Amino acid sequence: MNNKIKSLILIISFPFVLISQTTEDLEKKKKQVDDKIQELNKISQTIEKKQKNTTSSLNILKKKISLREKSINQTNIDLTIANNEISKNDIQKQKLNKDLIQNKKKNNTVTEKLQGNNKTIKYN
Repeated sequence: MNNKIKSLILIISFPFVLISQTTEDLEKKKKQVDDKIQELNKISQTIEKKQKNTTSSLNILKKKISLREKSINQTNIDLTIANNEISKNDIQKQKLNKDLIQNKKKNNTVTEKLQGNNKTIKYN
């Protein structure tokens, strides 16, 4: 009978041992899942921070590009103005050179007349 009682106790307690072991396994698995969730949350937060930093960097780069484009446009305007001034100066230079040539011709004519008058005066 003693064996029967032992066997009966073993049979009755066996499911509890199994349930206890299964509960421990479930607890371990739950903890592993919870740990993995925490790890993924940290990774997600890190990614969000990097994304915000990347977005901020992108916005800063867009502003820099915009400012450089404005600077280039202003430089182009300044170059156009300078080129217009150069063209005006070239036209004025050509006019002055033309006037100079005409004045030299007039001067030569006057000089020749004066020299002719001097010859006439010397011979008289």
